[in-house]
Amino acid sequence: MIEMREINGLEEEQVSSIEELLRLVYGASSWTRQQIQSNLSLESSRYLGAWREGKLVALLVLHLMGQEQEILQLVVDPDCRRQGLARLLLEQLEQYGPQTFLEVRRSNHAARTLYQKIGFKEIGIRKNYYHAPIEDAFVLRREIER
Repeated sequence: MIEMREINGLEEEQVSSIEELLRLVYGASSWTRQQIQSNLSLESSRYLGAWREGKLVALLVLHLMGQEQEILQLVVDPDCRRQGLARLLLEQLEQYGPQTFLEVRRSNHAARTLYQKIGFKEIGIRKNYYHAPIEDAFVLRREIER
């Protein structure tokens, strides 16, 4: 069974769970522990997690800006992919505002397909946005009518 909840505060166990999941997915290019702690402490940050049997298996990190938000991270444990966890987290976006932005690697076809299925549209390209390896990012936006 999946438990979804917002992560608040800088509890050591939660920071460790976030760091472990990000490192599992991104390897050496993941956020550092200090970056996680710094971002978690911001009033404009929201962390939504999905847990299975006490383990963090999916994470959505948002930066809130008035009536819009930017997705900074959306990660799913590789052993838990293709189970609808990313979609489950993305369904929570409406509670934060009608407009969402994100960047996604050009090569990340699975993520791009998911985003398009739930209404994101391409609005631009950021050349050489990512490093390790260097790659362009598509900028996507989704607007919800209220």
